[in-house]
Amino acid sequence: MKEFLEFDVVVIGAGVCGIATALSLAETGAKVAVLEKGEICSGASSTNPGFCVLSYREDAYLMQLALDQQKQWVEFAARIGCELEYKQKGGLIILNNQEESAALEQLMEKCRSFGLKEIEMLNSKKTKLIEPYINEKAIVGSVYCQAEGMINPFKLNIAMADYAKKLGVEFFLCTQVNGFEKNKQEITLIKTNRGNFKSSLVVLAAGAWTSPIIELLQEKIPVFFDKGEAMVSMQVDKLVYHSITDGGLFIPSNEKMVIGACLGQTNSGNIVLAQATTKTNKYDTASTPTGMSKVAEKAVSLFPKLAEIDILRMWSGLIAYTQDRKPVFGFMNGINNLLIIAGFHSAIGISPKIGALVAEYYMTGKLQQGVLGYSPKRFDVLKKNDST
Repeated sequence: MKEFLEFDVVVIGAGVCGIATALSLAETGAKVAVLEKGEICSGASSTNPGFCVLSYREDAYLMQLALDQQKQWVEFAARIGCELEYKQKGGLIILNNQEESAALEQLMEKCRSFGLKEIEMLNSKKTKLIEPYINEKAIVGSVYCQAEGMINPFKLNIAMADYAKKLGVEFFLCTQVNGFEKNKQEITLIKTNRGNFKSSLVVLAAGAWTSPIIELLQEKIPVFFDKGEAMVSMQVDKLVYHSITDGGLFIPSNEKMVIGACLGQTNSGNIVLAQATTKTNKYDTASTPTGMSKVAEKAVSLFPKLAEIDILRMWSGLIAYTQDRKPVFGFMNGINNLLIIAGFHSAIGISPKIGALVAEYYMTGKLQQGVLGYSPKRFDVLKKNDST
């Protein structure tokens, strides 16, 4: 009996990045396995509000990925055979005060330098014209990006997984990675609670669980996570016309819990409200009464009619980020066949592009120039400083 299952590529993590990667790899003809400790779309991807943001991409390369994907959602939906409910609603970053206005003016200019031209600052009166139920007296204005959209995150995740299965991808759910074997330069075996796996390339797309998996290799990487809380309403008549982001989230804060009113209304009429973000090092996804009540209070101050709606459910998820707030995409020193994907902000809006980047590497053996700055090797200097 064979002691392991062998594939061309093993992807660890069945969130939006892992599934998009498996799908793109399968389209090249690769034999792919996805290992997931829970169920498909059971981590951060199941807590995403579905915002396909442009206005707060971190650099020119990520902005270009987002702009390109924005033009391709209809084609991508047809390709995987599912209506993803993508709609270019436009996005507003609400400005609560002049401090936020000054900070967001700088962000707006940066976006323009990255190639996003459809972005402008509106005063409170003009904001009210395009978002009729907003409380004009509660804001000083907004940053408006007409090109931003929303997508159904559940449909995207599940449809990509279904399409990947049709292409031959094998999903191993409730499969916990608990160890590795490696030689000096490569992982030679992946150990799990459901047997062993072997592949020439391992893709780690485990989000908040990136660091503990890396530690199984006696390595470290500064990928951390916050807990983000959100909720969704019952279906209601049209109330929120754009995807709304709270400008207060762009002001640095030392508070343990940061509250912002971020909301959007789905095609079916449900209103998603987020978010309370808590600094944590615990894998705890329980919602807190404090977080959701503060989000509700802030949201109602902006949209008074929200006080009349009923909440369907609440949830929280763990949001991965890096020490320098840039994403990770690349290989660590000393492990040549472990490609790490982590810390992409609003990854759902560029997930097909992330998957395509992995597939391109698989076919060519080269990473695109644009992702080289995201290499985990940049953290080696930090490790050296820690050891001195």
